[in-house]
Amino acid sequence: STEHKAVHGKKTPYCRICREVNVIQQPARRRDPMIVEESRPTEFGHLILADHMTLRKDSEIGRDGEKNALVFMDFATEFAAMKPVRSRSSDDAMRAYYEVVGDASPWMVFSDNSKELKKMARECGLIHATSTPHRSQSNSRIERLIMNMTLATRQCLEQSGFPHPWWPCAAEYA
Repeated sequence: STEHKAVHGKKTPYCRICREVNVIQQPARRRDPMIVEESRPTEFGHLILADHMTLRKDSEIGRDGEKNALVFMDFATEFAAMKPVRSRSSDDAMRAYYEVVGDASPWMVFSDNSKELKKMARECGLIHATSTPHRSQSNSRIERLIMNMTLATRQCLEQSGFPHPWWPCAAEYA
């Protein structure tokens, strides 16, 4: 359908793009250890999940030198954004963070033990909760989001016919 071609939400066996791009592993079901039902955030910004995504090959660099992306998700509203950045520096992380949250007043960020995100949280005056080091399953919600947004970015590029260096533009709309 036209709607499916626009967003590729669910994998359809009849769609060439879905068959070629939507290849995923079995999910590992697990609850987020830091979030208890009674204390679930209810407003935008109470809890922001954050993580980096890094491209492995130099041939995958964006047209303006982007080799990384920061992915943010507000836990209460499930609003998500992927912000391409050139480096994993705390300055780039802070710029991307403020692009996403704007003038909202978040109070907690949950991420892996990334030095850049720790520094960003400290400089923004946020509580920084961390996942278990070297265990992506303990940060499963954001890891799954990264996978979905990467997939959506690939689908946008494939659908548009643009070459790989345009991935940052596709990621902004994924």
